[in-house]
Amino acid sequence: MILTVHAAKGTLLGILLPPGVAQIVGFFSHFFADAMPHWELDRAIKNRRWLKIAAGVDLGAAFLAYAVIMSHLGLVVWSLHIFSTAAIACLPDLIEFIKKAAQKPTRFTSSRPTRLVVYCHELAHSFWQKKKDEIQQIGFQWQAVVVFLVVFIL
Repeated sequence: MILTVHAAKGTLLGILLPPGVAQIVGFFSHFFADAMPHWELDRAIKNRRWLKIAAGVDLGAAFLAYAVIMSHLGLVVWSLHIFSTAAIACLPDLIEFIKKAAQKPTRFTSSRPTRLVVYCHELAHSFWQKKKDEIQQIGFQWQAVVVFLVVFIL
């Protein structure tokens, strides 16, 4: 799932929930969102160079979505509580990206917490990947609907 979706729902959770609870719910919401059919950058773009560019654009769009939602609501854009919830909602993707990018196992990539997050991330994806070719075609539209619903709720 693109980071924009995770950042938007993390922002929503940060606005609606108290500190501490929001960050925990934001982290676990990533796995629930990834259990829904969606489009993935690394499965759609095979060229590593273009994948890195697309990942950078995705990260920029996630920050932009956060800033737009916050400014639209008249909230302080750099509220630590809300920003950290949005960032933590994206964390499993970042951890998996670091693990895939590492050429050799490192202390971080081979640690139990990292392996647990990667395992849970892959498990969440396994709910829909059996029919991934059919689902990839509707996945991007599904993510757009989720972002629209988050903005509509706010």
